[in-house]
This record gives sequence, structure tokens and C-alpha cells, in this order.
Amino acid sequence: MTWLARLSFILCAVFTVWTIVLVVQFGDESLPPGAPMAEGFETPILALEFAGSESDLAFLEGEVGAPLRQEMQRVQALDFWFPIAYAGLAFWFFIGAFLRGQKLAVIGVLLAMATIFADWNENAAIDAMLIMMNDGASAASLLPDLAIGTWIKWGLIAAYALWFAILMGLEKRRILALPGLLPAGLIVAAGITGGSPMLIEMISLPLALLFLTILLTAMIYLLASFKTEMGPNESARQVET
Repeated sequence: MTWLARLSFILCAVFTVWTIVLVVQFGDESLPPGAPMAEGFETPILALEFAGSESDLAFLEGEVGAPLRQEMQRVQALDFWFPIAYAGLAFWFFIGAFLRGQKLAVIGVLLAMATIFADWNENAAIDAMLIMMNDGASAASLLPDLAIGTWIKWGLIAAYALWFAILMGLEKRRILALPGLLPAGLIVAAGITGGSPMLIEMISLPLALLFLTILLTAMIYLLASFKTEMGPNESARQVET
């Protein structure tokens, strides 16, 4: 394995730690909403991302919604960095996997990069909506833009989670493939059901497990690379086993 591959796996670990730090900084959005959120939602940011009508925005509107809007704007400032962190950890893993001989990992590299820009696009719609609400205007006109941005982002997250699972399957690491299948399946199921709040609220923990599994796999590859070097006629899997 080249030193560039090793560096990529180390950066995967660094970006995973960064992701955890940002999640802690986000807090739990514990401020009470100004009005009830859409039925089934418990997380304000998810209730906003998947809002389907003006009534779904009531919990953020008016004076009673002002404290939560302010908190969301604080979170949005951090969220500029969050996609770089959580998609970046996957990006560096896929780069490292590609450099160690998994040529199909290049598709994961592209999906992870696209996720960053998709998340920023969604954030732009959310920022604009929060500004409109602060000005006392209805933000319902931006709901179609938000819906497109939201589903593109989540679709790309599902795609790179699934691609990680596929790579692990090709490497015959089926246990490591499972954490990629679960969030991908939940996101697809949420899309099929038109944004089921129950399914959407379930995604966070499987995603966290996926990120930790990507980190674990990166560390497995990294440590294996220091134990032995790959011969000219050996695959990476052969060396590690």
C-alpha cells in the first residue's frame, strides 16, 4: 500500500473525529418549538427539511418561533462545515480504498464529493427560509426548492452508504457491509413513503454506525498495511487474510 493510501485512511480518522466534534457542538436543539411540529417529527431540523406545507412551518414562525429560529441559524453556521466532515470521512476512505486497488471505489469518491455540494444547496434554501421568517414573511414559496435539495442530499448519502456496502461485499467483508445497507434502506423507504417521519427520525443512529464502521474499516486497512506489503501477484484481501 502506498503512503498516499495510508495518509487517506489517517485523514478518514481525522474527519470522523471532526464529525463527532461538530455533532456535539450542534447540541440537541432542546428549545421548545413555537407550535407543534408536523405529526411524527421530534427533531426540528428534520421537521423543517421535510416540511411539505406552510402549516408544517408553523413551529418556526412568528414571535414564539423566534428562539428556535435563532438556534437553527447558529446550527446552520456550523452546518457549512458538517458536510465537509461527514462526507469527507467517506471521501478519504474511498480515496484510500482506490489507492489500495479497489478501483470501483472511485464511484464512492464522486458520490461523497457530490454530497457536500448537495448539502450546501439544501442549507442555502434553509437559510433563505429562516431569513424570510425573521422578516415576518411566509417561507412556503421556497418549500419546493427545499424539497429538491433535501432529497438530493439524502439520496446521495444513501448512494455512498450503499456503495460502501457493495465494496465491502466484494471484499467478502459482509459484516462490515451491513451498516451501509441499513441507512441506505431507510432513506429509500422514506422516499417511497413520501417522507415518513417515523423512518426519517430513525436514520441518525444507523448513519452514526456507518461512519464508525467506515472508520473501523479504514483502520483495518491501515494497520494491515504496516504488517505486510502486498506482493505483485497478491490482492489486498489475500495479504490481509
